[in-house]
Amino acid sequence: MILFHKATPTESSTLIFRTFFLFTLLTMGAFLARADTAPFDLTGPRVEMRVTRAGKTLPISNVANLQAGDRVWIHPDFPESQSVHYLLIVAFLRGTTNPPPDNWFTRADSWTKKVREEGIVVTVPPGAKQALLFFAPQTGGDFGTLRSTVQGRPGTFVRGSQDLNQASLDRSRLDRYLDEVKRTSDSNPKELKARSEELARTLHIKVDHQCFDKPVEQQASCLTQGSDQLVLGDAHTESMVAALTSGASLNLIGAVSSTPAAGAVPFSPYVGTVVDLARLMGNLHTAEYQYIPALARPDADELNLRLNSPPSFRNPKSVLVVGLPAVEAAQLPPLQAVDVNQVYCLHKTPLVLPVGGAPLVFSTNIAHEFVLRVPEKSGKTIELPAKADPARGGFVVDTRSVSTGAILSQVKAALYGRWGFEKFEGPSFNLRDAHTTKWTVPAGDQGALVVGRQDTLHLDSDCAVCVDSVSVHDAQGRELATLRQAIKDRPPNMSLPPFER
Repeated sequence: MILFHKATPTESSTLIFRTFFLFTLLTMGAFLARADTAPFDLTGPRVEMRVTRAGKTLPISNVANLQAGDRVWIHPDFPESQSVHYLLIVAFLRGTTNPPPDNWFTRADSWTKKVREEGIVVTVPPGAKQALLFFAPQTGGDFGTLRSTVQGRPGTFVRGSQDLNQASLDRSRLDRYLDEVKRTSDSNPKELKARSEELARTLHIKVDHQCFDKPVEQQASCLTQGSDQLVLGDAHTESMVAALTSGASLNLIGAVSSTPAAGAVPFSPYVGTVVDLARLMGNLHTAEYQYIPALARPDADELNLRLNSPPSFRNPKSVLVVGLPAVEAAQLPPLQAVDVNQVYCLHKTPLVLPVGGAPLVFSTNIAHEFVLRVPEKSGKTIELPAKADPARGGFVVDTRSVSTGAILSQVKAALYGRWGFEKFEGPSFNLRDAHTTKWTVPAGDQGALVVGRQDTLHLDSDCAVCVDSVSVHDAQGRELATLRQAIKDRPPNMSLPPFER
């Protein structure tokens, strides 16, 4: 039996609010369930792209940002068998309340011989802040319809551009993490725990440490469960796509999606962005067109597009929306040494310099051409190739070309490279050269060794960090069992603590 009573105005409002809030959570939960299983899993078209600035050309995967005057070469790579003609439109935006002029839209018929063979070149206009690509199926009035839609709602497309960039950068961290976990699990599963912890730090990924309590063969699948909620917030990523829009109406679902619901853990920024994109694009449709987001995954000079929903070729036809790097000053990554006091041996192979603070350095190719600059005794500088390796926790430096004695016994070396088109100076590190040196026993340890008991002996040297192994022999030349503890080497006092007899 159901009983009813007359609700007061306040009770009615509460009931309506609770019903609406419950409906919102249920709707969002259904979407997140779908997004968690396969967000952006559909393969879209490929686009070749390069950017030229001040006479230097970079593939799109190396580009951090666009600037006014940049020349962007775009070549849509549709197969010969493509039956639907796609119109390519390049649009530049200049803010949420300032519609772009007509001449900020460039049209190209991708099916024509000239575009197929040569592509197109567009120049970033002064005053632009965002750039978008549109792929629209050919139809009557297609270009004018799309341009009118963008000019009528510029703020929505500004937000869409930012969300697409955010999702692409976050997805790069997720993909790199999943690839590295699988590679380690397949090749060296015993290293999975150590490698996963380094990946969590360098890529800013959430790792469930309870996974390591499971059998080795189950750990990889455990570490990658709920993969879309593993990406944590990153201030550098957010600064590269800083929002120019605000307000409760624009951020409703984004705010709710980052709030724990019914005791659940907070959703990742990546999932929140996917929800926002679905809502934004879902509200953009005309009789001819509906707009669906396409996630751009750069690889060399190609953008490989991924779709979150299948396109429609009947009215309203689907327009693919692709975000390009923002038009702004370069936001250099805040790369930092994990321990500024730690000392490293230049002749270690490989030499790994632990760094953190900038996940995009490890998940994208925006950071490139890195070298470690080491001062020589002669006053010149050696440049050693360095490569970011998230599973090793930093930059791996190739030191094979350095001969012993080429540098002073104690030097500081620094990482240098490029962030997009900009030169970039990274952190510096304390290095030691492997060389013959004098070892001393502190006064307090000089009488430490007594026959018949286990003792600890400390040895001091300015080159302890370059030691690979230690052996101890008695007066008859027999090797004694020793245990050397890990070196925690800090300048200026170098020590080898301790080994036990």
